[in-house]
Amino acid sequence: STVKPEPELVAKYEARYQQFKKIYPTVKALFPSVCTLDEALDELKSMRAREGEEMKKVILEARNNLDSVGGSIECKIIGVPVGTGEHMFMGVEGRISSILFSIPAVKGVEFGLGFGFSELLGSEANDPFRIRDGKIVTESNHNGGILGGITTGMPVVYKVVTVSGSGVIEPKNIE
Repeated sequence: STVKPEPELVAKYEARYQQFKKIYPTVKALFPSVCTLDEALDELKSMRAREGEEMKKVILEARNNLDSVGGSIECKIIGVPVGTGEHMFMGVEGRISSILFSIPAVKGVEFGLGFGFSELLGSEANDPFRIRDGKIVTESNHNGGILGGITTGMPVVYKVVTVSGSGVIEPKNIE
């Protein structure tokens, strides 16, 4: 007899598959050698497996030395409508940051180039608007899809930094 997966798992996988289908054109642009949706999924799984193995090595090495590691996670949100947010207290960066900082391990959030802006001139950090195929777009995405607290229609890009766990095995001197 054939074992069938639980309906909830099938529904969850199908929902993720449908979401991925929506962003497939972007994935196709990132992986030009990918021909089909299934090949794109396989490529992403393969990348995740390679990165996962590398991360596992770093974590285990720290653990073997009775220590821990922090990390960073880059997030990209595709399809946020142009004009979401406000220019003052309800800006998109503030809203996202307040949610992320509610996680105790999160110690930093940067949008777009983030702290890299300190090394740029204003003219280099600019995301100029253009009209392309009848739509207003930005020529670059240095600011992570948000200008003045309002989304530009480009992918919203931010990075979250987490502190390494302080509950390491090595004894601490407390005086």
